[in-house]
Amino acid sequence: MIKQAYIIFARCLFSVLLFGKEKLDRGYGLFLRAKFRTCGNHLYIKFPASLYGENYIALGNNFIAGERLRLEAISEFLGDHFEPQIEIGENFHCLNNVHIGAIGYMQIGKNVLIGSNVTIVDHNHGYYDRAHQSKHESPTTPPLQRQLSREGNILIGNNVWIAEGAIVLPGAHIGDGAIIGANAVVRGIVPSAAIVASGVAVIIKEYDEYAGIWKKVALPKNSIPNSAENIE
Repeated sequence: MIKQAYIIFARCLFSVLLFGKEKLDRGYGLFLRAKFRTCGNHLYIKFPASLYGENYIALGNNFIAGERLRLEAISEFLGDHFEPQIEIGENFHCLNNVHIGAIGYMQIGKNVLIGSNVTIVDHNHGYYDRAHQSKHESPTTPPLQRQLSREGNILIGNNVWIAEGAIVLPGAHIGDGAIIGANAVVRGIVPSAAIVASGVAVIIKEYDEYAGIWKKVALPKNSIPNSAENIE
């Protein structure tokens, strides 16, 4: 396998020197097509990319992705097994450094545009909700050694624009035609044809060492500013 990796790297380097980066990217997309569960016409993924669990991923026609795409369908982690399924509709376009990851079902509709540095994941490292207190782990446990948890499917409708630096959290449902503003953190339901602006980070939970669970922090009134107040 190491020898094969060196051969692929050498071929990629030779292609860059001989034909240029654009030719490499087009050839890279052709090389990746067969790895996915299904793949429509015109797959263009800029090199390099990090792909995992491609056999659980279905791509529509005209899939275009910038450099350093992370597209991951995770079926196993720390001995736990999952049934991931990622479905992405036609005319999908994302810029550089986009991370899309699922351990459950994720659907992204048609004509979706995603800016750079966007994260869309349906799971967390560890359990923190009240329903799974028996699975809560101490903050002394390294995050990478905590079980993966999820709070529901991610559904993104058609004609959605997700701007630079936004984060879409587990269980988010984004309606058709919605716009997610730069650096916004999305959780829950975003109605169709709505614009979501970014908010200010606040403490929502703290770890109770005596109880061994994560507890919700009581927020003072007006502790979360309305970041949309100045948007006309």
